[in-house]
Amino acid sequence: MNSKIGAIKKTGEGKTKKGVGEIAKIAPLLRTADLGEGAFLYTVKTGVRGMATIVGSIHGGMQHSFGNPMIAKVYGEMLLEGTKKKSKKKFHELLEARGIELSFSVDKAYLRFSLRAVKDEIPLALSLLSEALCEPLLDENAFQKIKKRLMGEIREIESDTHELALIQFSQALFPKGHVNYMQNTGDLQKMLSRVSLGDMKKMGEGFGRDGLRVVAVGDVDASEIQKQLTSALGGLNESRFLPYREARNFLPSKRSENNIFVSAKTSIDLFMGTALSMRRDDEEFYPLMLAMSVLGSGFTGRLMGRVRARDGLTYHTYATLAGMQNGASGFWMAYGSFAPQLFARGRLAILREVEEISRHGISERELDHRKTMLAGKHLVSLGTTEGLARAVLSVLEESLPLSLIDEYPQKFKALTLDNVNSVIKKYINTDNLTIVSAGTHPKLGKRELAQ
Repeated sequence: MNSKIGAIKKTGEGKTKKGVGEIAKIAPLLRTADLGEGAFLYTVKTGVRGMATIVGSIHGGMQHSFGNPMIAKVYGEMLLEGTKKKSKKKFHELLEARGIELSFSVDKAYLRFSLRAVKDEIPLALSLLSEALCEPLLDENAFQKIKKRLMGEIREIESDTHELALIQFSQALFPKGHVNYMQNTGDLQKMLSRVSLGDMKKMGEGFGRDGLRVVAVGDVDASEIQKQLTSALGGLNESRFLPYREARNFLPSKRSENNIFVSAKTSIDLFMGTALSMRRDDEEFYPLMLAMSVLGSGFTGRLMGRVRARDGLTYHTYATLAGMQNGASGFWMAYGSFAPQLFARGRLAILREVEEISRHGISERELDHRKTMLAGKHLVSLGTTEGLARAVLSVLEESLPLSLIDEYPQKFKALTLDNVNSVIKKYINTDNLTIVSAGTHPKLGKRELAQ
């Protein structure tokens, strides 16, 4: 089997399948086009016929919204509420009639968009995307409805033990203003109440072509999409939002614990872990990711295999690396949800598994299994136009080499047991754990808290 993209065959809507033999390399098939003023288009033509997925991001997230992250949040919700040329009703009728899927989302650093359409409707889809980005209606009634809905969602978090524990966990790990720091619900409500329609207009004026990245995958004509995008995005101003990149964290020096009492709950949510001094582009990222997979990924992970299957203490437990977006050094965490009467035993069970992997590392068998699993999982994620497009965009946003899309599986295959276990020793340590839980707690004795 040759490695050209023509060997990738259609198996269903948006899906691709490689024939038996060599897997096609993605990076050499990427075509890059300069859209002007710092904007770029990346295309991959696959064997999928008649369909395309287009995703992109532009500088302007919650860290850019003038000291109030809810401005960016509300603005992202406003983009599908109609344009200066089309009412919300007309805009959505057109999307539905032509089978176009369009959505927007906002995180700390970016406003992102995603659209999916049949090939013949791509010009219209890009025109509608342009209208939403460059000429949003910013209607007062829609604005007030969105604020009311978001306020209701925030208030629901006040009794959500998972979210309450996660908020406190993030605040214990990171300083205020950090990309991974989550605001209290009370602060979010105050921030949301202060958002005005004038803030929407001010936010919209900040977006520009500089830093815009667009990825198109599927049955795409690179030159045609380049022309259409160059024309469609002409309404964007010069960007006022600078690229956001977080400073490295400092490793915690001591252990801390916070148990938040919430009355009348049937479960307690528990998080434990530490902040990390590494980023996604560090070589230690790969051995630690594999170690986290051994500890708590899926039914073959230690936490599910022992804390759930063997001990019967929980239905849901896992461990993972997180928070490494936007160039941030993130954190590792282990999670479990327990009935109140099982919380003390469950908490201790997770602590024991963390201690076990910290002291003794992983086995050769676990290493081999996870190498195969992580490499395969990555390749499967590239098997749809959406999965491939999002993978390319993620690499671009993190300023990583595009070759990583193909090299990612090899990063794991090259790991040795000594390599993984030495990284575990460095980063997984129960002496400096941050532990946070929320729910209807029974009283924990001094003996239990000391463990």
